[in-house]
Amino acid sequence: MSLDTVLNIGKALRNSSDSLQHFKYVSPCPKDKEGNYSPLAVSIPVNDQYEIEWDKISLVPENEPLFYLRFKTSDSDSFVKYIFGDIYYGKKGYFRLGNPDSKPAYQKNSFFRGKADFNDITKSYEGIVLNNFHTQLEQDIEILEKVLNNISGVQAYLEEKPSIDFLNYLANDVMLSEFSVKNIYGKVGRKNLKRLKIESDINLIKEKEKKTLLQYDHGEIFIHFKFPENKHWHEYTVELEMITNKMLSDFIESTDYGLVLKKTLYKTLCSGDKKNDWQFPNFSSKNKYKSYKFNRENILNLFYAIDYAGKGRTISGTDIKIIILPKGNDLSAKDYQSFSKVRDEERIKKSRKKTDNNGEPLFDDFEKDGEDSITSFDV
Repeated sequence: MSLDTVLNIGKALRNSSDSLQHFKYVSPCPKDKEGNYSPLAVSIPVNDQYEIEWDKISLVPENEPLFYLRFKTSDSDSFVKYIFGDIYYGKKGYFRLGNPDSKPAYQKNSFFRGKADFNDITKSYEGIVLNNFHTQLEQDIEILEKVLNNISGVQAYLEEKPSIDFLNYLANDVMLSEFSVKNIYGKVGRKNLKRLKIESDINLIKEKEKKTLLQYDHGEIFIHFKFPENKHWHEYTVELEMITNKMLSDFIESTDYGLVLKKTLYKTLCSGDKKNDWQFPNFSSKNKYKSYKFNRENILNLFYAIDYAGKGRTISGTDIKIIILPKGNDLSAKDYQSFSKVRDEERIKKSRKKTDNNGEPLFDDFEKDGEDSITSFDV
């Protein structure tokens, strides 16, 4: 597979109107099969002074596009560091609470794990939004932790709408516990209640059973910070560029021949990473530029293409997985997305039901009338 094909895809996706969803380290809020947000999705306003108005918490409308940043300085970076923007917390989320029983690096929550990288980003930056919001969130970190530790209680507050401000509700441990227990009881189901040995009616539930239910609270929450003028975090382009530059600087280094990778990013590119460059035995790091000599533009294009270029499928009747990418003149992001969607859904499903032995199992699924813009494929 030609890297030039991958970079052309990245260029088209990066210049598209929905480019954010293609960036390697930005992900959308997950949805269920019905298209509804799977975590509890809440919106919290941030005012002109960058104060977080927790008392104005509300549910996010289902049609609101939500994204969160997965900040990493390498593909193997497992610290789950928070820098800026919306927060997705849960089993599959990208924010961690501190664990006092873990190794020192993991005893801090994601906000403080990312503090050194944040300081590095902002050391030569005097912008308002990133610095001020980060400062305010640090002041409110105990509020954030309590929200993340009491997801069912937050959900109950939004559903039942008690006549009490949200921050006062969070501070009232008795009320928070009662609302949480009722919410968990109502959503765990009879089968799980029986497994937890909870047979009481919700109105007769015992203290021991309440504690058992509270330990069973393993929900997910997405916190969307609504900035002034209803802006999303990623609409602050200067801030996003500063964060992107930091990630790029940790992946690349400059040489006399151009930019080269210093950490593993793409499978056909040598980075000198001895742990992950197993496919390049005895390859000298000083020759990395021979893999590919980048400039800033095409290294950015690579960040937008990696996820798309990594999607493949198994050939029907075999255990061989292939990746086929379209090529053509001036293909747009819409062309690439259409190609991916049709092949991933309709045609692949249909092709697997066919028993025509005269067809070509490798390319039958990739032929479609009317696709004049696609002239060939890269495998």
